[in-house]
This record gives sequence, C-alpha cells and structure tokens, in this order.
Amino acid sequence: MSDSSTLTRRATVGAAAVGALALAASSVAQADDSSIAPLLKVLRAHDYAYMQHDVKGVLATMTENVFLLGSGTAEIWKGRKEVATAYEHFFKDFDKGSESFEAIFHEGAISGNIGYFTAALRVNTMKGSKKKQFPLNLSVAFAKVKESWFITGLHYSTSSSGKPGA
Repeated sequence: MSDSSTLTRRATVGAAAVGALALAASSVAQADDSSIAPLLKVLRAHDYAYMQHDVKGVLATMTENVFLLGSGTAEIWKGRKEVATAYEHFFKDFDKGSESFEAIFHEGAISGNIGYFTAALRVNTMKGSKKKQFPLNLSVAFAKVKESWFITGLHYSTSSSGKPGA
C-alpha cells in the first residue's frame, strides 16, 4: 500500500468496482429477475449516488458495519468511516459517468434476511482523455434490516495482469 502504483491501481479498480454494482444490476434487471428485485433496487440507488460522487448517498445504501474488500490484503475497509474514505479516493480516479461495463456473468439470490449478488465484468473508464480497460469480479452481500435491504459487504478483484478478458 505504500507504493504509489498500488494506490493508483487500487483507486482505479475500486472506483470501477463500486460503479459496476448497479450497472451489472441493470443488465440483470433487463432480464426481469424479480427474485432479486429488492437487491437490484439497492444497487440502483448506490449507482446513482456513486455516479454523482455522492458519498452520503452511497453510505445510505449500506449497513453501519459495512466492509469493502479488494484484491489484496492492504485493500480492506471496515465501517462507514473507512468506506467513505475509500469512496472519496475512488471518485478522484474517474470522470463522472465515464464508466461502461459488459456483464459476462451474474447471479443473485435472497434467503430470509440475507442476499447476494455477484458478477464478472469487462470495465471501460476514463479520466480526462485517458481510457482504461480491465476485467473485474464483484460480489455483494446484503442484509435486511427493519424491512429494508442494505449492502453489508462488497468484494472486488481483478486479474493480476490487469488485462481485459484475462
């Protein structure tokens, strides 16, 4: 984590990962998967706030004890304060609304008061005139709290080569 290239990679991948949540959910929603409709609603709310660089809006979709887990052991954030800090860094690495995602695979389910959503994606993003492309795996855990669904955990990873389709 002390290396600036690691921080840049972490921010790039993290920014794409959190943005990929609802964009992947949108592809599922088009398939009309009503079995996970409550989860997709949370993901869309998350995505709207994310695309606006709205940390408070993003946190409104999460439990108090949310965690964010990246590809390496230095990429762990626990609790809303740490997750907010991570998102603020992610926002610096991409232009608002510049991401596009191709869903390769997605799956989700609800059982009682817990749910999950997972996806494999190809990501394209921009910062200024610089384009980036890479593969991304994403897993999201949900909890139902007082009749409402929230993100309780998010894990993202990418291939160590950073090459799309790897």
